[in-house]
Parts: sequence; structure tokens; C-alpha cells
Amino acid sequence: EEMQKAEAARLAEAAKAKVEAAPPTPQGRDAWRAHLDQALPHLKNMLNAGSGNNADLLQREAAQIRTLQQPPRGDRRMARSLNQDGLDAFRKNAYPRAVSILTNAASADMSDEEVANNLGFALMRSGRSNEAQANLLRSLSLNPVRSSAWFNLGQLLGGANNENGAYSAFLLAYRFSGNQEKTKEWLSKLAQEDPDSRVRAAAKRALGSTSARSAPAPSSPPAPAAPASAMAMDP
Repeated sequence: EEMQKAEAARLAEAAKAKVEAAPPTPQGRDAWRAHLDQALPHLKNMLNAGSGNNADLLQREAAQIRTLQQPPRGDRRMARSLNQDGLDAFRKNAYPRAVSILTNAASADMSDEEVANNLGFALMRSGRSNEAQANLLRSLSLNPVRSSAWFNLGQLLGGANNENGAYSAFLLAYRFSGNQEKTKEWLSKLAQEDPDSRVRAAAKRALGSTSARSAPAPSSPPAPAAPASAMAMDP
């Protein structure tokens, strides 16, 4: 049994090394740049509408993103295996290690929305904001109603001194959440405990607005939120 465990560990390390040695091809990266270039205007529109009640606009923009041709999938099984290792590093607050592991996971499959979101979070916690934003937007370009990616983007924008953008992203996280009460708990935790006062302020504002988001509301013109420049990114 011990020999089997040792062999399994050896194979896992070999697999990780293989991923490290095989980053996405230039053609793959070009396909992703084209995909993000097409998705980004729709994500900006969603962010700008997030603090209003224009559900129809949000649905239209999300639908437009879903119609985009996505780059081909990579090795999903390998990506998910490495993703689990990255989550294990999260639990130990070992964010630089999580970044390393999840970068390998993203190399294995750049079309995995969960890996992109987790990598964005790890990069944010490691102080690498531009790379974090790029990966969070990549996750949202794959699934524009992924609540956790909007939530993470809200934290990132708050830390970048864009309180309005953070507020809007938090409201989108709440709107798209499959468990809105749990999302409110997370917003409450941020509002009380986040070390950045700008994130706390945005979370508090969003928390105060969530009662109006629990039921469908008539469409209305979107309220202004973050300027489009706040979503600029390097592909």
C-alpha cells in the first residue's frame, strides 16, 4: 500500500511537470485574446448596469457572451486535479503556492471557468492585481453569471479605489447567486472585517441594497457605476 501511494505521488508530480513544460500554444493564446476582446464590452455593460434594476439588459448582455465562439478545451481532468491542489493551498493561506499550482491548471485548460476564477483570487491575495483582473474577466467571459467571480472582482475593484465598480460587482454577485443568503453573509463579513476600508464601504452599500434584489423588479435605465476604463486589462 505504501508503495502504491509513493507511485501515485510520483505520477502526480510527473503530471504537474508535464503541464509546466506545455504552456498554451501561441495559437491558443491568440484565440483567447480574440474571445476576450469580444466579451469585454458586454462585461463592461453588465458592470455598469449592476447597480440598477435592468434585468433585461443583464440577460441580453450575458446571452451575447454565451453566443461567442469559445477557444477549444484543454485537458479538463488535469486542470481539475491541479485545481483541487490549489484549493488545498488556499486553505493553508499559501497563496503564492496556490498561484503556481493554478497557473499550471490554467495551462492545462484555459477554458475552465472555475480554475480561472480561483487563479484570479489567488493572484489578488498575492498582490498581483492586473493578472488577477485578467483571470477573473476570463472566468466571466466563460460564464457571465458566475457569482463568485463577480464577488472576487468586487473585492479587486474596491482595492483599486473604484468603490462604485465594487458595489456594482457585489450586487451582480448577489443577483446571480444560487444561495443569496450565503452571499449576504459573505458581504457582511467583508463589510466588517476586510482590511481595506474601500472594500468594506462597497460591501456595506451592497448589503444595504440586497433586500431590493431578492425579487424581480421592473426594468429601468441602468444607474452609472464603474467607468469603462476600470475594466481595462492586458490579454
